[in-house]
Amino acid sequence: MYRLSRCVLLAHEDKVFQGAIVASMSIPWGETKGDNDLGGYHLVWTRDLVQSATALLATGQTSTPLRALTWLAAIQRPDGSFPRTVGSMAPLIGLANSSTRLPRQSCWDGVCHKQDALGLFSPRVMIVRAAAHLILQGPVTSQDRWEENAGYSPSTLATVIAALVWRSRVGNGIPRNRICGFCFAYADWLAAHIEEWMVTTQGELVEGFPHHYIRINPTDPNAPDPHPDPNTTMIQIANGGGLHPAAEMSSAAISCIWCDSAFATRTIQSSAIQSKVIDRVLKHDLPQGPGWRRYNHDGYGQKDDVGAFDGTGVGRCWPILTGRTRPL
Repeated sequence: MYRLSRCVLLAHEDKVFQGAIVASMSIPWGETKGDNDLGGYHLVWTRDLVQSATALLATGQTSTPLRALTWLAAIQRPDGSFPRTVGSMAPLIGLANSSTRLPRQSCWDGVCHKQDALGLFSPRVMIVRAAAHLILQGPVTSQDRWEENAGYSPSTLATVIAALVWRSRVGNGIPRNRICGFCFAYADWLAAHIEEWMVTTQGELVEGFPHHYIRINPTDPNAPDPHPDPNTTMIQIANGGGLHPAAEMSSAAISCIWCDSAFATRTIQSSAIQSKVIDRVLKHDLPQGPGWRRYNHDGYGQKDDVGAFDGTGVGRCWPILTGRTRPL
């Protein structure tokens, strides 16, 4: 299984644009799609590319991750952001902080550096531009972890904090100076406001647990200083999920708060409480073992009659969430 998985990742690198790793050669519900359907995972998604490169690094393979890092540097926009997706049949669409978390090189490039895999390539300019973009565009993201809603997102903020802290601590030829100090101070400020922005104190999702993280606190990313109340805001769920109070929404991606954040400010007790809320709302026992759905009222999945998703459906368990919903 290990060797096959590694080979599959290697096979997903583009043979013309080296370093560009597509998310998947498949299209969800491909049996209902035609040649005119331009979406799907057969594109280069920045977040998925970084995950694939990180996995290859873990196997000791360094050449592909280095090519991917070089490719990212080549497509970085002047404002420091990265496109969400790139594909021969699709334009550069969307922008999410989840695609610009240095871009998640808070851990990836650090590993490259430790493995002495960078060679003559210096990521300094790319990192500084990406850090500037995260600071200028945050703390509200225009798209959350699932690229469906704008607002204060726990999963996005956790990884942004980790990225900025890494930028302030790791060298790679970047001198520690006032920029590093500012990055750390800003990350510290973000961490100090996580509960204020993204924790409800009046939740009724699970009896006995009114105090918990919400999936996202929706607000306008262009507002200069938004302060929506997580107890009263409403969120429109994509894929026909309907309109619901933000305080009644939970997401398995919230586990990033205690998995990705570089700050030890979230206690074992608080993560355990959050896990109980996630388990009671999103956990489902399957023949293969327990699985977790993305969030409640999710409509991205096949129909109850197993018909293909056509814009609405029923959310299903995602295997990627299984390893991320347990408290540290």
